[in-house]
Amino acid sequence: MGLIRRNIKVLLNRRRYKTELAEAERMLRSVTEATDGVADDIRAFLGSDSWEVRNCAVKVIARTRCEALYGVLAEKLAEPCEAGIVRRNCAELLPVVGLRTPQVVRALRRALRDAYWEVRAEAARALSELCEGSAELEGELLSLLAVEKNLEVRVAVVQALGGLGVSRDAFGALAGLAAGGRWLVRHQASVALAEMGARRPDLAEDAADVIRNLDLLAEGTATTSVFRRHILELVDLTAGGRPFPSAASLRRRYLHLKQGWLKGNDD
Repeated sequence: MGLIRRNIKVLLNRRRYKTELAEAERMLRSVTEATDGVADDIRAFLGSDSWEVRNCAVKVIARTRCEALYGVLAEKLAEPCEAGIVRRNCAELLPVVGLRTPQVVRALRRALRDAYWEVRAEAARALSELCEGSAELEGELLSLLAVEKNLEVRVAVVQALGGLGVSRDAFGALAGLAAGGRWLVRHQASVALAEMGARRPDLAEDAADVIRNLDLLAEGTATTSVFRRHILELVDLTAGGRPFPSAASLRRRYLHLKQGWLKGNDD
C-alpha cells in the first residue's frame, strides 16, 4: 500500500491508531529487553499503517537490541514508499546496532541519493561509522558534495570524507572547503583534514599546514567565535614537535547540528 493511501487510512481511523501509537510509545519508553513477546509486538507495529507507530518500532529494535529484527532497519531504509523520517531513523540506527552487511552498505549508498535530505545526511554519517575508506565510497561522497545544496547534508558528507577519504583528491576538496564559505562546513572540513592526516601519516604535515594557515576572518566567520576557537585548538593539537592526534580523538571534534549549544551560531 502506498504511503499516501496509508496516511489517508490513518486519518479516517484516528482513534484506532491513536491507541496503537500510545502502546508503541509506552514500549519505547519502558521496554529494554528483546524477549520473544517483545519481538512479536515490534513486528505487529512494523505492519501498522501509521508511520508514527512504525517509527517507534524501529527505535524499539535498537533500544532492546532485538538482533532478530536488525535486518528490518536496512529493509525499511531501502523502501521508497516508507515515510522519510522512518528511513532517516533507520540510517541513524544502523551504526547504533553495529550492523554491517553487504545489504546494509548497499542500502546506505543508495540512501545518499534519497529525495529526503535527512536520509542523505544520516546515510553519509552511518557509512563513515560502519565502513573503511575506499576509492569507491570516496568517489560517491565527492559526487554528492558537488551537487548538494543542503547545509546539513554538506556538513555530514564532509565529516564522512574525513573517515572515508583515501586520496589527494579528497584531501584537496576538503582543503578548498576549509578555506572559505559557510563556517560550519569550514569547521567540519578542517577536522576532516586532520582526521585524514591521522589516518595517513604522509598527509599529516600537509593537514597541519592547511589548518595553521586558515583565514579566521574569511566569509561568515568574522563574528563567529565558535569557529575561531575550535580552529585554534586544532592548530595547537597539530603543532610540530608533538604527536599527531589520533583519528578517534579528532572524530569527537566534529560538530553536530542537532546539538543545542549550536543554535544561533550559524553564519
